[in-house]
Amino acid sequence: MLNARGSVRRSLVFWTPVFVAAAALWIYVVAQPLTGGDSAVAGIVIVTPIFALLAWHFVNIVRDQWAPIVDGEGEVRKKWSRFDLPFSRSYYVYVGSNVFKVPRDVWGQVLPGDRVSVRYLPNTATLEQIELLSGSGRAP
Repeated sequence: MLNARGSVRRSLVFWTPVFVAAAALWIYVVAQPLTGGDSAVAGIVIVTPIFALLAWHFVNIVRDQWAPIVDGEGEVRKKWSRFDLPFSRSYYVYVGSNVFKVPRDVWGQVLPGDRVSVRYLPNTATLEQIELLSGSGRAP
């Protein structure tokens, strides 16, 4: 079993200072024209979408702190891996209409077409448990 709540807490510890710094930068950039500073509209146009994306991500992490775990079931439609950073490979499975980041050993045990049961946090799709129901015969 995976630890979804622990993963969300670790994300919160990482993203809180990033969000606070982004909020401070956004407030500074937006306040400059209001206080007679020489900030350009281009600064607002560049910083606002970045801040909005960070705020959306941060709010979803906070919401998952208290969200109930959701049970689902579906077919593994696709699985893939990619380098998220130059030195870190991540593994993903597409179940139903959700994409889940999974550990490498779980990724290696499920195949497209397998039917699985999943337990996850709804806002960030952080996986708590994945169980093979039918398919390849290899239980994760």
